[in-house]
Amino acid sequence: MEFTIGELLEMQISITKISQIKDVPALVGYKIASLVRHLNGPVMDAVKAKEDLIRKYAGKPDEKNQISVLPENMASFFKELNELVAEKVEVDVKEVKLPADVKLPDASTLIGLDRFITV
Repeated sequence: MEFTIGELLEMQISITKISQIKDVPALVGYKIASLVRHLNGPVMDAVKAKEDLIRKYAGKPDEKNQISVLPENMASFFKELNELVAEKVEVDVKEVKLPADVKLPDASTLIGLDRFITV
């Protein structure tokens, strides 16, 4: 299935939440674990690329050791960020159908995952 890197970045929290679903039939649990495994690598690659981009255009860390993009670098940063999030990648995922009575960690669990997870 094809995704943009932006879509993968949006899925990051949902992937963590979906991996916490318990008390499902064994086959559904297997499919969830497989889905998480296939998505985790590309998502982590996307997160690293975004973090590297921020570091590239950031100033020195502040007193809390946090960095931010310098104002004079914003145009270049956003140009590269837009190119990054628009890039398309192919990820081997299969649809997972969750049981109707599944207990989700919270209401936002499936955000960004609706293309391949159904209830």
